[in-house]
Amino acid sequence: MRTIRINRNSDLRLPHSVRSYIDGCAHEFSETDEWTKIAHIAYRIKRGANLLPSFMEDIERHMADPAYHDYENTAKQSIASYIELLRIDENYVLTMELAESNSFPKLFQLLTEEILYRYWENINDGKVECHFDDVHYDYDEIASRYADVTTARRDFIKYISTSQEHTPQH
Repeated sequence: MRTIRINRNSDLRLPHSVRSYIDGCAHEFSETDEWTKIAHIAYRIKRGANLLPSFMEDIERHMADPAYHDYENTAKQSIASYIELLRIDENYVLTMELAESNSFPKLFQLLTEEILYRYWENINDGKVECHFDDVHYDYDEIASRYADVTTARRDFIKYISTSQEHTPQH
């Protein structure tokens, strides 16, 4: 289990610019560690905040500038890396595949599902202890389910682009 302490806040906007959560090339991106960023997002999602429009507005604004032509891909890779971190805690094995195979809104929805599956909190003295249960994906085991299929790689990527691993298998 991972625990991150953040300040309690009634404002459901993120405490840093959206860019600091999704632009790995920006200096402000490295000012906050990944787990704290995930905790900031989780705290707000748990309270019903719809953060996607803020992220989309930032992406669209940057993409309007030719210097940021790859900004959406950078943003998708950041969100995919958060998903990977939640799933397996350190090895970013499939971040590129997740980012390339999904739209930003779909990745953000997947991040939301991954967060909600693991996240719980305690509030003490104006601080929030954000807890993330360890729920790891065994990518090798999942891939073995598709070993005899001609579309194995595509089917595997489609599967890990969902949160189906959390739902009980019948």
